[in-house]
Amino acid sequence: AELGMGAAAEAHGAAAAEARGMREEYEAELGMGAAKGSDGAKNLQGQLSDATARVKTQETAVAQAEMRAKAFRKDVATAEKAAAAAARTGDQALAERARLEAAAAAAAAALAALRLDPSAEPAAAANHAAATHRAAALSSAADAAAAALGGAAEFRYRDPEPRFDRSKVKGTVASLMRVPRPADATALEALAGGKLQQVVVDDEKTGMLLLTKGGLTRRVTLIPLNKIKAAEPTPAQLKQVSSLVGSRAVPAVSLVEADAELRPAIQHVFGAAFVCEDRESARAVCDRLRLKCVTRDGDIYDPHGTLTGGSRPTGNASLLVRMAELRQASRAAAAAVADAEAAAAVLGEARARAEAHEAAAAELEMQTHRLSVHTQTVEAGEAHALVLRLSDAKAQLMRAQEDGRAAALALKEAVAARDAIQARLSGGDRDSLLAQSKAAIAAADKRAAAKAKALTAAQQSEQKLALALETLDAQMASSAAAAAAAAARAAAA
Repeated sequence: AELGMGAAAEAHGAAAAEARGMREEYEAELGMGAAKGSDGAKNLQGQLSDATARVKTQETAVAQAEMRAKAFRKDVATAEKAAAAAARTGDQALAERARLEAAAAAAAAALAALRLDPSAEPAAAANHAAATHRAAALSSAADAAAAALGGAAEFRYRDPEPRFDRSKVKGTVASLMRVPRPADATALEALAGGKLQQVVVDDEKTGMLLLTKGGLTRRVTLIPLNKIKAAEPTPAQLKQVSSLVGSRAVPAVSLVEADAELRPAIQHVFGAAFVCEDRESARAVCDRLRLKCVTRDGDIYDPHGTLTGGSRPTGNASLLVRMAELRQASRAAAAAVADAEAAAAVLGEARARAEAHEAAAAELEMQTHRLSVHTQTVEAGEAHALVLRLSDAKAQLMRAQEDGRAAALALKEAVAARDAIQARLSGGDRDSLLAQSKAAIAAADKRAAAKAKALTAAQQSEQKLALALETLDAQMASSAAAAAAAAARAAAA
């Protein structure tokens, strides 16, 4: 029963609400009430007033936007004229900027083309220092060896006349000859004797100049190449020696090397003498063939009957050995000096590249600075200000045009809304619409009345059921009491 009455009440409420809504719509159509679902619960006449106000507002906005656009168009035109005039007078500044930009680009390209290796100069400096140190050490060693040899290593004199050609003085015999095998040095040194200290010159005129005007500090024997007579073993003597002792005796001159032009001096020093492997060979050649001989140990056999021997140089005491060592030390020193000079050249090139790179970097920095200063000057000038003013005017004009388009669109929408409301208030089919609304309201009222009658019947039915339930409850209570009393009597009996 409760469920049935609830459904009836809900149906009655819905029907009543429908009827009220239709009456509100009807009243709104008549201009007496609020339109269903309208903002601010205004009737059609109020909505028309609001729509008309919105149209006026948008018309004002459109007019204002057009005025602003017109003003900004005028500003743009004025700024364009001023900017054009400034551009004509600013051609020189633009040309200067182009020149500065080209100079900066050229400086950047020049710097990039150098491709500097930062480690090149330090490495070259370290290599040069090492090479210079080595050259100095080897040169000092060569100088010490030359000083120990005294006049045998170097013949010292002063130029006997202006512009004297020092190539005419060849040097001492000891400094001019080379002994390929150190084992031959003792025999050759014993055989040459004091002739190793003699000085070779090109001719006797050079010799006289040295003796008279060369400022010599010691007595010296000169060997003019144009005057000496070279003496060496004849083919017959070579054959006789070979037949007598075989290969145990060789010509002394064959054991010495020298430049071709100096060969006569070497032949003059050693003549037809032989170097023999032992005393027996030396004695045989000397006695039988009447040739001067020397042993490997330095004992000299002279065909005139003299015999020279005894104490002799040992180890590095040999003059020719020390001369060979001096030449080797001099060559090593010369090579080290050449290496040092090459390292100095490499270091110079590295420093030149570094300086060129530094100069190119400074040039790029200077050109970049000049371009920056020029740009700042131009930007601070009237022409740049006019360009900025023109840009700002164009931006404002664009915003005004956008505002105008938005206002025109809003005006169009407001006019459409106003016209729609006016059509509803003054349309030709208004009477038929009102009649339809009345009929709909009547139908809704009828449905609401039916629902109200159903609700009343449901309420009456609910009341009848409630009375029946109360009667049933009383009967059940009476029956229960009678049963209890009977039970009590039975228990008492």
